[in-house]
Amino acid sequence: MSGNRILEGLKKIVGKDCVTSNLAERLCVSRDVTPINYKWIDLYRKPPYFCDYVIKPRSLDELKRVIRFACKENIKVNVYGGGSGTVGGVIPLEG
Repeated sequence: MSGNRILEGLKKIVGKDCVTSNLAERLCVSRDVTPINYKWIDLYRKPPYFCDYVIKPRSLDELKRVIRFACKENIKVNVYGGGSGTVGGVIPLEG
């Protein structure tokens, strides 16, 4: 599935205001406090990986629909909380 079709599909589920491909927002949720992130950013001026989209479902139903959509389309999902982890668990290795 192409990136544009994925974005449109997600917008249908959560609304256009709750999903973005904005680079700044993507960078905010694509890292935690793992030291390697900061070393990588210092060396290359960007994190090692970052996600393709940021989705902010407003309800459990929307979240379930996003997960169903991702499963159907074979899309990887990373969940971001506060970003205070120290082992790189939130780093999206595949977009």
